[in-house]
Amino acid sequence: MLSSWLVVAIRPGALWAICTVGKSGAYLLPMALKLGTGSEQYAPLARAIIGGLTVSVILTVFIVPAAYLIAYRGHAGFRTN
Repeated sequence: MLSSWLVVAIRPGALWAICTVGKSGAYLLPMALKLGTGSEQYAPLARAIIGGLTVSVILTVFIVPAAYLIAYRGHAGFRTN
């Protein structure tokens, strides 16, 4: 179970990251789906950007806090609720 301080620390960053990816993905989605004029040329770039943003959110919200929790689990002064 996550510590309460870890959840409090993750929440603002997670909200910011998810909002950023949502906004950017919404703007890049027509280009990635080749809906606009000349978007065939930029579709691979749009897909790469959307994929990179999605991976960065997953790392920010889940992987980094979990790794921090695992790394500091046995240290003195570290408590899990």
